[in-house]
Amino acid sequence: MTYQNYLKTSSLNAPPGVPNPLDYPIDALGPVLAPAVRQHQANTGVAVEMIASYARSVGHVCVQDSYDIQRPRCAPSPVSAFDLISADSSQGKDTASRPFVGFTRKHEEKLNNEHVQSRLDCLAEEAAWKAEERVLRKRFEQAASEGEDMSDLKSDHKNLMARRPAKVAIRKVVLDNVTPGALENLIGEGSKSVYIVSTEAGGLLSGRLGRATDLLNSAWDSTPIMKDRVDKERIIVADYRVSSHFALQGPVLNNIFATRGHLAHGSGLTARMLLTIPHSTLGERFLRADQIASYHDIDCMGEYVARAFKEGEQRRQAGLPRKVITFSEQSARHFDEIYNHIQAHLGKGMILNDVAGHAGKTAESIVRIAGMLYGIEGHEGPLSYEVLERARQVGYWHLNQFVLKFGSGQPGDQRVIDAHVVADALRSIAARGLGFLARGEVKKWCAKPLPASRFDQALQLLIDQGYVWLQKQGRAILVGANWHLLR
Repeated sequence: MTYQNYLKTSSLNAPPGVPNPLDYPIDALGPVLAPAVRQHQANTGVAVEMIASYARSVGHVCVQDSYDIQRPRCAPSPVSAFDLISADSSQGKDTASRPFVGFTRKHEEKLNNEHVQSRLDCLAEEAAWKAEERVLRKRFEQAASEGEDMSDLKSDHKNLMARRPAKVAIRKVVLDNVTPGALENLIGEGSKSVYIVSTEAGGLLSGRLGRATDLLNSAWDSTPIMKDRVDKERIIVADYRVSSHFALQGPVLNNIFATRGHLAHGSGLTARMLLTIPHSTLGERFLRADQIASYHDIDCMGEYVARAFKEGEQRRQAGLPRKVITFSEQSARHFDEIYNHIQAHLGKGMILNDVAGHAGKTAESIVRIAGMLYGIEGHEGPLSYEVLERARQVGYWHLNQFVLKFGSGQPGDQRVIDAHVVADALRSIAARGLGFLARGEVKKWCAKPLPASRFDQALQLLIDQGYVWLQKQGRAILVGANWHLLR
């Protein structure tokens, strides 16, 4: 299906030699990111919008520990971002990511190299403590066998436990594969600014991390995380920032959303993700003997990223609060225009209605992009109109990608036709007072047999448009008709 691209940005033409069939607003990335994106595309031939996604994502990571941004009439928000790429095999996902993710790995390595001696001292202290513990344990065993009084030993044991050295924490920035519990532990142990990145994220999103939507939503908002342990006091994990970049093949993404789309969309996780579906470059990335790769602009971006990381580390070591980016009077009016423009297209029958969950957060995503550009480009004072406008162009491009992927399409679209079949089944279920049922049970009520993938897509459309309510029962998600709309 094709859509009228009503969200098409203003013309930002790429220079000759940089194919840009999807009209990605490259110039909007600014003087730090745009040249690096163009150069990496010229070096590799990979889709420019996929390269831009990685470059922008790393921009968010390097400034997220230094800045927050305050929208008009709102509390400050993080400038972190979640990204999702759907690209088939051999499209260059690893190639696109390598130099930019490499900046974050270099920063992580530098952090740990600077603290090598302190970690060695902690390990030596821990070894000495364990030796004392072994001696004390033997004294306990001897006293118990001889029937001696152990009150002094108990006092020594209490003092020893009070002197137990802290666990040696290795600072992590880049997380290639992480479980929900490991993410909470890393943040709680001092890795307060992290980047979850995977170029083959099918396993991550279909596994425990993909099911932990509450944790990921909290991480995007940077809200405190409560950790309850049976043998320990409750731990509150706060003052942290998390950005993520998940890339996976198109069929894998479709399979995940066919089976768990109700969880990802219904929980608001996909509403927080900036989606990129790059154009295919298969059969176009030829090698030339006369082509010499250039890295000057990429290296320049690396210097800006390193400087931003350093500022965040210095701020944390000094115990200072993050800088809060505020809006100028002109940019505040422009934000209101952006917000109202999106709201005007969210109503029934409007193009953004069935992706309202995502579209409703686009204004905040745009603000976060603006905060990233402000930080990495080294601006001062209130946020300018020009930076916010560039962020709008990038944010609208990603919104349009989401509409193209998850929008309902025209009235004759198969997804809409199937949705009517599922809606009739839900009406029958509700009329008999059966309430909430598992998806598989609802499928049995359909008068027309539907393949699993088509049923899931049709049900997801009904969920997105508010015709279906969700109810959690244990680990299962049950569905029921919103009788007020379906009757």
